Amino acid sequence: MENLKTYRSWQLIKKGKASEAFEQISQTANPLKEGMLRIRVHAFGLNYADVLSRKGLYNDAPTFPFVPGYEVAGEVIDIGKGLDAYWLGKRVLAFTKFGGYSEVLDSSPQVTVEIPKDYSFAEATALGTQYTTAWCLCREWTKVQAKDKVVILSAAGGVGQALISFLKPLGTELYLGSRSKEKAEALAQEHGAYPLVYSLKRPWYTGMPPEIKADVVFDPIGGASVGKGIKHLAPGGRILSYGVAMRSEKLSFLRDVSMLLGFGLHHPISLLLGSKSLLTLNMLRIAEQRPDLLGSWMQKVVQEASRSDFPKPKVHTFAWKQLPEAHEFLASGKSMGKLAVDCIGV
Repeated sequence: MENLKTYRSWQLIKKGKASEAFEQISQTANPLKEGMLRIRVHAFGLNYADVLSRKGLYNDAPTFPFVPGYEVAGEVIDIGKGLDAYWLGKRVLAFTKFGGYSEVLDSSPQVTVEIPKDYSFAEATALGTQYTTAWCLCREWTKVQAKDKVVILSAAGGVGQALISFLKPLGTELYLGSRSKEKAEALAQEHGAYPLVYSLKRPWYTGMPPEIKADVVFDPIGGASVGKGIKHLAPGGRILSYGVAMRSEKLSFLRDVSMLLGFGLHHPISLLLGSKSLLTLNMLRIAEQRPDLLGSWMQKVVQEASRSDFPKPKVHTFAWKQLPEAHEFLASGKSMGKLAVDCIGV
């Protein structure tokens, strides 16, 4: 087994442009703790929360400097005391609370799963934060039914693509949203869905046919998109908020407050009378408090992804040295699917 005494990481040293906010550092591999796995990382994934961290807009981010990253895929090169030698040499996916932008990562077996045999390491990174988030949203937090009218915002992103993969086989009526008209129309044509084009000035519900009420809305936007969106739910409707992408905008203090107020104040009685639900998901809280639950979801995602008829994630892979470029590409909103960085190539 490979035994790296030192390894490279990408460290976020300040907020700002990716070309200026990151620096490459060399770290020493500490002795492996009992019950932990050491992974030689072949690829790590990028998530939109990483962009918010770089912009100084992510409350859960550590203070600068720190190494970002929520998931890695690679090979187990060492095992801590108390673990079965079975793990050695396994191709795995691991969830980590930061630290993923590295060539080496130590992970708990509780949040580490074997990846499907026909998946590349880069493809496997998509099954981490994004596909596991989507699994929780549509299979655990709510049970989407075949005849439901489902709105998926940021449908071109990693979570959006995962939701489509999980829900399309049900025959669900899909409304796919994007801030790009071209993306929305392309996605709608590809998946036999209805396109929704939205912006801060033109929320998704203004683009819905007036006679349509949504049964389920997956909303990573936040603000009024959630607050007023509740009014556009059918009886029994559920809106699931799992991110606040609006915070990536250059908001003033007053606009920031306006965004927070946009969520609205929803008394249980008003939701009860309409038989509507507002659900939320923060994967970091789950990882901290219920790693066993997170691990079980990851296992279910891998099982689903291992099916021969399951569409592989769309992944755009960058070389190690292209990390700043990958970050800016993700922030631009022009990407589709998962972005991953190859740690093995130059």
